[in-house]
Formats: sequence, structure tokens, C-alpha cells
Amino acid sequence: MTMTSKFRIFGVTIFLLILSFGVFLAVFVPYLFRNEEVNGSDSFLYLYFLLVLITSLLFVLIIELPKIRRFKITDDMLTIESPIFGASKSYRWEELDGFKTQTQSSKSADYEIVLIIKNGICVQEISSFYIRNIEEVKNALVRHLIDLGYQPFSFINYIKGAFSRGIRF
Repeated sequence: MTMTSKFRIFGVTIFLLILSFGVFLAVFVPYLFRNEEVNGSDSFLYLYFLLVLITSLLFVLIIELPKIRRFKITDDMLTIESPIFGASKSYRWEELDGFKTQTQSSKSADYEIVLIIKNGICVQEISSFYIRNIEEVKNALVRHLIDLGYQPFSFINYIKGAFSRGIRF
């Protein structure tokens, strides 16, 4: 039996808009200041925009990009593919400890996150913001992995975990 995740168009569209905004800032902010005579306040504004740009790009590359994955679940393994870069990583079921679930809230909705755990560390997140058949994915995982329970969402732990894993293509 093979099960493949399906993308939620809304989530991927939001990701692309955030990425486009970062590229827009990268291109047009330096252009705006190129012809200006640089004085103290202009220099501060330029540095401010660069800081915002770097922060937003780090957010996109480290926090959001790793969530945009296609998951293929077979009887032998879990394969995680990046549709953007084409990279893939496979885990045999014996390698994985199990999975935990979380709920992440936003102003408009609550999103379920499934954390794939290997050696006590989260190696991949599956978010219902990006995956529309999250229940089907979870049901397939239950057949092969141990449900390690619910882990309350903590923004600080979420950011620490994302930065400890680094940029993953």
C-alpha cells in the first residue's frame, strides 16, 4: 500500500507570497537607496530594511520551507520529498521512534502538526497548513509508528528546534 500526501493550495500560495515579498525587498530597497545621498538617517533606514530582509528570509528558509514536503508512505518506509528542490530522504520504519502531535493556533484557524521523531529529536514536521490530507497521513503513520502523544505547542521550542535543524532543502 502506498499513500501520498496532497498539498493545500492556500498554504503553498502564502509561502510563495512571503518568498516573493522577501525577493521584492532584496531587489527594490537597495535600488531606492542607490541614488540617495546617504546621511545618518538614510543609513539607519537602509540597515533596518536589510535586517528585516535577512530576518524574513531566515524565517522562510528555516521555519517554513522545510514544511513544504510531499510524504510517501509505504509498508517499508517513509519518504520525504522536496517538490521545490527535488531532494528526498527516506526513513525505514525501524529507524523512527514514533510521532507526536501538536496544535498551532493562528487568528483564522488551528493547524495540526505531526512531528516525526528519530532518536528523540524531531526530524520532520507535517503541518495541516500545507498538507490537506493530514488525517490520511496520520492514519498511515499510526499503522507503522508509535503515537508518542500530544506535545503542547511552545513557540520558543518551535524556533529552537527549527534553527537547530538548520536549512533543509
